[in-house]
Amino acid sequence: MKEQSYCNAPEGLEQIEQRLIKLEMLLVEGLSRDISTYLSTYIRRLRKMRSKVLPANLFSDAAWDILLELRHAQRMDIQLSITVLAELVDIPQSLLDRYMHILREDCLLSFEDGTRTDHSGYVKLTCKGIKAMDQLFDNFVATVNDDLENARLARRTDLAA
Repeated sequence: MKEQSYCNAPEGLEQIEQRLIKLEMLLVEGLSRDISTYLSTYIRRLRKMRSKVLPANLFSDAAWDILLELRHAQRMDIQLSITVLAELVDIPQSLLDRYMHILREDCLLSFEDGTRTDHSGYVKLTCKGIKAMDQLFDNFVATVNDDLENARLARRTDLAA
């Protein structure tokens, strides 16, 4: 095998630059494919993880959306009325009432005054609800970080080889 020389400054530097550009393009192409793969993998993992910290009967899109909206509102220090919550999750009030009842039975949700006679009250996650959602997202972030670190190390190994 003939060894390639990069000693001729203009030609050698141009060859190195072209090889680096090709390598960068390959890495970017691979990363784009990897991101799509990672996202689908993480979404599936997140769905599996949530059943470890939240009751299984909550896993319809409506219940999940309610939990996400309530956690987001509390992180942003926003009070959510039941009417606004129904609009945010884009479900009929009757369906919202059903899921709020389930979430309340599981001690994940509470109403501002402890009771609810109309749709004008405020709703929030309980400490248990906040803890469950935070645990779920902490586990998810740790999984993503571990996988990204493993991918970074694998790329380093591939480039070094």
